[in-house]
Amino acid sequence: MTAELLALLRQALVGRYVVDREIASGGMATVFLVHDEKHARRVALKIMRPGAAEGGAERFLREIGVTARLSHPHILPLLDSGAVGELPYYVMPFVEGETLRERIARDQRLTVTDAVNLAAEIADALAYAHAQGIVHRDIKPANILLSGRHAVVADFGVAKALAATQANDDATQAGLAVGTMAYMSPEQAFGESSIDGRSDVYSLGIVLYEMLVGERAFSGGSAREQLFGRLSGVIPSAQTKRGEIPAELDRVIGRALAADPAHRFSTAAEFEAALLGTARGQAIGLETGAIHISRAPDDLPSIAVLPFQNMSGDADNDYLSDGLTEEILTQLSLRRTLRVCARVSSFALRDSSDDVRTIGNRLGVRHLLMGSMRRGGERLRVNAQLVDTSSGFQVWSERYDREIADVFALQDEIGSAIAGALNATLLREITAPAMAAAPNPVAYEALLKGRHLANRRTADAMQRAIASYRHALALNPAYAPASAALAEALVTQTVYGAAAPGEGMPLAAAAARTALEFDPSLAEARAALALVEAAWEWRWDSAETMFRQAIALNPQLPAAYQGLAMMSLTPRARHDESRAAIERALTIDPLSTVLRVTLGSAQLYAGKPGDARDTLLRVVDVEPAFAPAHYFLSQAHSELGDTESALTHAERAVEHSGRSSETLAALGVALARGGQSDAARDLLNELALAAQSRYASPSHRALVHLALGETDRALELLEEAAEVRATDLVWLAVRPAWRPLKEHARFRALLARLHL
Repeated sequence: MTAELLALLRQALVGRYVVDREIASGGMATVFLVHDEKHARRVALKIMRPGAAEGGAERFLREIGVTARLSHPHILPLLDSGAVGELPYYVMPFVEGETLRERIARDQRLTVTDAVNLAAEIADALAYAHAQGIVHRDIKPANILLSGRHAVVADFGVAKALAATQANDDATQAGLAVGTMAYMSPEQAFGESSIDGRSDVYSLGIVLYEMLVGERAFSGGSAREQLFGRLSGVIPSAQTKRGEIPAELDRVIGRALAADPAHRFSTAAEFEAALLGTARGQAIGLETGAIHISRAPDDLPSIAVLPFQNMSGDADNDYLSDGLTEEILTQLSLRRTLRVCARVSSFALRDSSDDVRTIGNRLGVRHLLMGSMRRGGERLRVNAQLVDTSSGFQVWSERYDREIADVFALQDEIGSAIAGALNATLLREITAPAMAAAPNPVAYEALLKGRHLANRRTADAMQRAIASYRHALALNPAYAPASAALAEALVTQTVYGAAAPGEGMPLAAAAARTALEFDPSLAEARAALALVEAAWEWRWDSAETMFRQAIALNPQLPAAYQGLAMMSLTPRARHDESRAAIERALTIDPLSTVLRVTLGSAQLYAGKPGDARDTLLRVVDVEPAFAPAHYFLSQAHSELGDTESALTHAERAVEHSGRSSETLAALGVALARGGQSDAARDLLNELALAAQSRYASPSHRALVHLALGETDRALELLEEAAEVRATDLVWLAVRPAWRPLKEHARFRALLARLHL
């Protein structure tokens, strides 16, 4: 049969694909290794087998349709499709490597780090698929391809659209279990029609257990006995089987394997966050010594505000619980005799099951504020408790029942009560700051929604956050926090390249100045205006003054220290002061990945590529898909003469950023320095084409031209970048890539133009 199919394919696809050999076969389809003549690359072609079971063609075509809808770094994409006679086929990348099933068979057990990282990547892929309305339904090691150290999810052959009707799913309609029994959730095994993404979470839990232990959870006895084992409510402990597995990771697996979907992680994204939380605990925890975290001085009260739990049963209210948490955190951070752990580090432990002592050590604080929120109509009930992390004892607790319109006052009331509790406990006078005038409650709700969106840091979410802030200001034009938040979002959007500087920066400056007119003490607005002064106006002294004013107004605002370091001190080669500012930010926000990357970039610009490499490698060990870390790692390795590693990290930066122009430029530089000039020129063409439809700094192309030895063209593009005031020019004097131009008169003229 295979020989006949092979001959048929070779004849039908002549001139398009050269069919090499069979590489895999199943009951429904056969996969061949083929050569794509048009693009000169090896790919895999999957074709339905002749005589496939009834309904096979419909299922195969559905697989093509589902796969075509998905585009994610950890999902195997569809490149092409067609038919040979009545046999449909589709083409996908050929992944060099092995399946996870083969890896487990060879190694028996994966390291804890590898298993967690792979599971997090799979969860990320599933979260994306679920957001597109697709449940995989067959997550198992055989359907996970390994490309180097990364996971790629394949085979959506039995995937189901969440919105699909029963009539469109023959197997489910008949009450049949679709998928692989050993990895099925209980509800899927019983053929229930209402399964959702939590079923995939369960399957991934079994896969993770198997990666760590070397055998499946619930693996004893017959298939029937295994199924009843899953329903028994007794979840096997991975730590019992392998003592080195952290207790927190064991609890995460247990939650994923809950028989009742309501008791699992509600989304794959939550499962991923919990996995990354355990990874951070291993890589950043004080016990490992990997990254030092400074505890607050014993004579200074310190506190972290953990995210309040939304107990409303409606995820649409998450913005309210998160917003309440942030507002309390902000109020406490304004109290000069408190040290408050910043948002990023506190929110990183949202789903942590560690005891309070462990969390206190990890964040370097003496007290934790924890709580929950429940919304019922226009009523809000908030429970809050303050815990001493050294003893584990509750210091204070309170319950608040309010109308939704009182939320703005509620957060200040809680903050004042906590300050009083700390005062009584630690015998220190704490003066509460003046409270801003209460805004329109609908405007306040719009502000909370905007912050919730902005924290996602995606282009779409940032645009929606900006719209939400503008809605708040339309309801209350004098609402200074909304103006400050709008200014910060507009600056972020511009620095990330999602908007041209000439569009975003003037609007950001106007919003920041409006905020300061109504509230001159608002540190966030002053820091946002300082960013505009540096990145748009090139007024370095003015920017430094504003950053220091923001720090004076709120000494616990990490963004102010980060801005001072990278947008004012580093551009002028004041590297020791810059590093001190970043380290101060890290004492406030010790788990911030962004601040760790900021430190690495500052080390690179200070002429210490080895230190930068070491700092950034620790980041990617914790968050292997964090594109900015790979972006700067590529530059650090290039400075160290390691062209192979520079190329590897540039490729990862491109992959994880969605092919942003700055990462494409980094890849172009790595290719040019590695002697692959033609490939570098291909990227130049891609950058030039992309610049026709969206903003991209001309300096990105200048970097590649310079690496190719085309100095005049590089200078022309840098001059174009100066004309549009590209934000990345702030590092023109210190970025190592520009070193070959240091003595060129046109380059010196550019530096003078930037007042550098």
